[in-house]
Amino acid sequence: MKILLLGASGRLGRRLAPLLSARAELFAPSRDELDATDLKALRTYLKSKQVDRCISLVASTDVARCEKDVAYAWHNPRTAGAISLACKKTNVEFLHASSDYVVPLLLGHRV
Repeated sequence: MKILLLGASGRLGRRLAPLLSARAELFAPSRDELDATDLKALRTYLKSKQVDRCISLVASTDVARCEKDVAYAWHNPRTAGAISLACKKTNVEFLHASSDYVVPLLLGHRV
């Protein structure tokens, strides 16, 4: 099995990567190596590596900035949506994990 782990350099990703690599062929590109918001690049990567599953831990964790800049806060759901679409179009199973902390901000509520 081939797994693409996005967000491998984050807190959860650093712990999950060794567990996954012991059980599957793991691809964990850095943000510089693969821009998860670039749908075309992501689809190309998924196809070229023949990925079976994609795990996304990609998220902005700058809550203070999200509280001040709602447009910035939309980064998390938009990125998750783009990755989901790329996986759907390439027939790759997709799992996304993230905090829901900024979601109330997007709905117009203070946290």
